Amino acid sequence: MNSIMLEIIPDILLDPGTKKRFVRGQLLGKGGFAKCYELSDSATNQQICWQKSFQAAFVKAASEG
Repeated sequence: MNSIMLEIIPDILLDPGTKKRFVRGQLLGKGGFAKCYELSDSATNQQICWQKSFQAAFVKAASEG
């Protein structure tokens, strides 16, 4: 497994711009550069999809190109 993809995603995420708190749900999918998670707004319970990209993966891929 790619060690770049082993980054830990916390159970609770805070949006610094809006100060909203989100609870991380299930992993929806992953690829070579990112993982996609279901998140729930802790105040409204609205569900969204959130993608976490791994910059180191982009840098490595570009250098191999």
